[in-house]
Amino acid sequence: MSKKSIYLVFSRTGTWLSRSIGFVTQTKYTHVSISLDSSFRTMYSFGRLDPDNPFSGGLTTENIYTGVFKKSPNARCLIYQLEITEKQFLDLEKEIKSFFDSDINYRYNFIGLFGVLMDKPIHRDKHYFCSQFITTLLKQSNIWHSPKIPELTSPTDLLNIPNKTLVYEGFINELDFSIKTQVALI
Repeated sequence: MSKKSIYLVFSRTGTWLSRSIGFVTQTKYTHVSISLDSSFRTMYSFGRLDPDNPFSGGLTTENIYTGVFKKSPNARCLIYQLEITEKQFLDLEKEIKSFFDSDINYRYNFIGLFGVLMDKPIHRDKHYFCSQFITTLLKQSNIWHSPKIPELTSPTDLLNIPNKTLVYEGFINELDFSIKTQVALI
């Protein structure tokens, strides 16, 4: 069976929410996205819908070279590659499509962030934060099953996924050249 690659992109931008989460949790990375290819021009997550409006959160596509990432060129990021089966990849695509088929119904689970801090899950129908969304996708696609429920999974918890390969760690503004070099070597 052929293998496919997906990428988990961890970041910490200069937004007030990212800075606040980083201050409270004392973690290096406060956000996670998933990319189905190494271009990082289409990544999926829950975050800002409008880079200029901190209150516009929800299901979003992100591009490592535009939006919030472009506004935070000195932000740090960490990228891991995961090899998965073709079936897992197709299931993941299907899960993502299912979310985006009704994307207008989804909202950012800001209150759920407090649940993670208090270790008390706050489930809100059709509301997700970034790591809750990624954990749900990975679980539904049989790629990885977190020891925690999605409502309590942080970006740091996703760093514990086994069998991942480090692709890049550094500043977003240095990413393009470095990624092309790294991916060519893998």
